[in-house]
Amino acid sequence: MKPVRRDQAAKSLSRVTTMKMMLPTEIIQAIIVHLPIDHVLANVGFVCRAFRHAMTNTLFASNHLDFGLLAQHPNSQNTEDEFADSMWLLILTQFPIGCSTAALVLDPNLLGQLSQVNCKSLIPFNFLEKLKTALLELGRTRYCHLAKIAAAKYSNFRYIGHLYEYLGHVLERCSTDGALHFCIFLIASDEVQMYRLFSKVLKHRGIHLVQRILADTQVDPSANYNCVIIWVSERGYAEIVQFLLVHLRVDPDAINSYALCLVSNNGHESVVKLLLADPRVNPESNDNCAIKSAAENRHDNVVKLLLANPCVNPGAEWNCAIRRSSSGGHTEVVKLLLVDPRVDPGANDNMAVQLASSGGCTEVVKLLLADSRVNPRAGDNNAIQLSARNGYLEVVKLLLADSRVNPAAKNNNALRLASEKGHIEVIKLLLADSRVNSVGYEIKN
Repeated sequence: MKPVRRDQAAKSLSRVTTMKMMLPTEIIQAIIVHLPIDHVLANVGFVCRAFRHAMTNTLFASNHLDFGLLAQHPNSQNTEDEFADSMWLLILTQFPIGCSTAALVLDPNLLGQLSQVNCKSLIPFNFLEKLKTALLELGRTRYCHLAKIAAAKYSNFRYIGHLYEYLGHVLERCSTDGALHFCIFLIASDEVQMYRLFSKVLKHRGIHLVQRILADTQVDPSANYNCVIIWVSERGYAEIVQFLLVHLRVDPDAINSYALCLVSNNGHESVVKLLLADPRVNPESNDNCAIKSAAENRHDNVVKLLLANPCVNPGAEWNCAIRRSSSGGHTEVVKLLLVDPRVDPGANDNMAVQLASSGGCTEVVKLLLADSRVNPRAGDNNAIQLSARNGYLEVVKLLLADSRVNPAAKNNNALRLASEKGHIEVIKLLLADSRVNSVGYEIKN
C-alpha cells in the first residue's frame, strides 16, 4: 500500500466526518437491523463509526444475538464506544465467516479479555491476518475486503464504497425514506457511480425512487459527463429522461449527443422523441451517428423520426446508413432511405447492392435493382461474384435477369467461385446462361 501524504489524509478524514453526519442515526438503526453480521459489515463499521454505535441498539441485538448472553458482556456498563469496539472485535474473532448468525458463540472468558485491550490498536493488523487466513482456509474469494479494512482505517476514503454492497438489503427491506437517505449517502461519497446505483434501485424499487433521488439538492444529475441521462436513455427509461430534461444542469447533448446515438442504436422510440424535441440535442452529431445506428439495427420507426428532422443527413459518411441497412437485409429501412432524396444508393461504387448480394438479402437486392441510381455491374460485376461464392441462388437469379450484369466477368469468376465452394445449384444456373463460358466445366450428378 502506498503511504498516504498528511495533507491527503487530512482531506480524507474531513470527508469521512462529513459523510458520518449525512446519514441520520435513526436511518442507520433502521437499516442495520436488516443486515447480516459478516466481515463486510465489519468493514463498514471500521469506515463509518456511526454504524458501530448502532450496534448497541436493542433491536439489532435481539435480531442477531442471544440477548441474555449479550447482557453478560463485561463492558455492558461502560461507554457506548467501548461496548461497540468490543462487539466488533468479538465478531472478527468469533464469527465464522460465511456461516449463519446463529453460529455466533459468545464466550464470557473471551469477552473479559477483550475488555482489557485497546481494540483500536488491534483492528488493522492482528485480526486482519487472522481473518485472511480463515477465509483462505474456507476457500473463499472475497478476502480482498480484508485489505480494505486497513486502508479504510488509514483514511483511504474510497473504501466507503463497502456500503454499496448493502444496497440490495436496504432497498428490499427499508422504508422509502430510509432507502432514499442511504442512496444519497452513497452518491455523495463520489465512489459509487450513479448509473450503477440506479440499476439496483430500478430493480428493487422502481422509477419513483430514482426520481426522488435525482430531485434531492445534494445530487448532481450532470455528474461524470452527464452519465445518468446517457445510461437511462440507452435503456429506454422514458420517464426518467423526461424528468432529467427539465433539469437545467443536465446536458442531453453531452459527448456529441451520445445519449441519442445509444438510444437510436437500441430502438427506444419514445426516448428518441423526447431527445429530438429538446433544442439542445444535435441529431447530426458524431457524423450522424444516430441514423447510422438506427439503420444498422433495423429500427425503422426511429429512422422515420430521424429522417423527419431537417438537421439529420442520412447520406453522411458516403451513405453509410443505406450500406449498413442493405448489408443487414433491413428491407423496411432500405425503403425509407430510398425515397429520401438525400440518399444515394449507388454511392461508394454501389457498395449497397454489393453488400446485399454478398449477404443473400434477396428483398433488398430487388429494391436496389429497381432504383435507376444503382448499377449492379459496379466493381467489375462484383455483386454476382459475391452471391455466387456464398451460394445465394435467389440473388444470383435476380442478377442474371438484369441485362446490365455480366456473369462471365473476370474470366468467369462467378462460376469459378461457386465451383470452389461446391454450390451445385448456382453452378447449374450459371452454366445455363449463354454468356457464361462453360468450356471445361462438367456437372456430375
